[in-house]
Amino acid sequence: MRSRTPTHPGRENAFAKLAELFEILVGPDASVEEELRLRSALLSVNIVLLAAQGLKTSDAQIAAVARDIAHQLLPPSDTPSAGTR
Repeated sequence: MRSRTPTHPGRENAFAKLAELFEILVGPDASVEEELRLRSALLSVNIVLLAAQGLKTSDAQIAAVARDIAHQLLPPSDTPSAGTR
């Protein structure tokens, strides 16, 4: 069984920092769906960057795809908490 203890100095608070960022961005009135969509959108950028390793394409094209995927995951702008972002 793998240990969940971070093995890289400085990464032990990475999830805490992400959680803090999520709280700032999502707003206090967000639904579970809105919160999960925002978290997924932010994390999807990292996933795209990892998945793009070794592809023969420009950084600009990868960034554009990452942005597009993240935008698709965001909650619609007409949701109640959307104005708090």
